[in-house]
Amino acid sequence: MSFLGSLGKIVQGKPVYDTNPPQQNPTDGPTNQPQPGAPAPVPGALPPVIQRDNPATFPVVFIRNTLTRPNGNDVQVYCFIHNNWHDAIRVKKIRIFDRETEVDYELSPGQEREVLVYQGPAPQQKFEQAFLDYETVTPGGYFEAMHLVQYIYHDDSKTYQVDRMQLHQPIRCVSTS
Repeated sequence: MSFLGSLGKIVQGKPVYDTNPPQQNPTDGPTNQPQPGAPAPVPGALPPVIQRDNPATFPVVFIRNTLTRPNGNDVQVYCFIHNNWHDAIRVKKIRIFDRETEVDYELSPGQEREVLVYQGPAPQQKFEQAFLDYETVTPGGYFEAMHLVQYIYHDDSKTYQVDRMQLHQPIRCVSTS
């Protein structure tokens, strides 16, 4: 499987290596079975170590969904943050609309949490990017995931409402330990 194919499965929350591959008809051509003498995967093997120069080894933590609640001229923006890493991570802060929100909480593997990331006046301009900073709980590193922000424009109030945020790869490694 290609690097991008593996990364796509990680972002979708699907297993990268399918333990039950679909059955192939013998007339369909060669299979992707391991060659004789090739090492077999070891059940219970440790996951790869984070390598600073290899984004494929970085933990993937991202904003899966957003919810904007208007309240007069103000809005509240909630993000659903998902840990797609095999180990616990600690979400540190979120930057959106040129504001930084400290959150500092842990997410277990596969866990998702709703977080209020902004409360204030509805933005009257677009901020194209949002940033999610997190670190591994066990020694490993500190990372930044950039998200592209999409909006709905309200012509009557001349304001923008967050419609969704999409993870923009690659994740940036700020530091490793």
